[in-house]
Amino acid sequence: MVPGLSEGEAEALIAIDTNILIYAFDVDATSHAAAKVLLAQLARGSRPWALPWPCVPEFLKTVTEPRSVRPAAWQPSQTPPL
Repeated sequence: MVPGLSEGEAEALIAIDTNILIYAFDVDATSHAAAKVLLAQLARGSRPWALPWPCVPEFLKTVTEPRSVRPAAWQPSQTPPL
């Protein structure tokens, strides 16, 4: 049983917003650590979740813009990934 749901009540699907993906990707984001933890918990958990298809191009557009974010795997001594 999920906390907050009555017996027999269905779980709602959790939709991952583009901002959560960007925060998890951008090491400079103030919410970086929290977003990474949230995504890891969802990936390992049993709650149903999904990535709405419009979030995919939004995420790709944002993280491939060189001035937007600094990816978690990028090091200052490296060329930023595209």
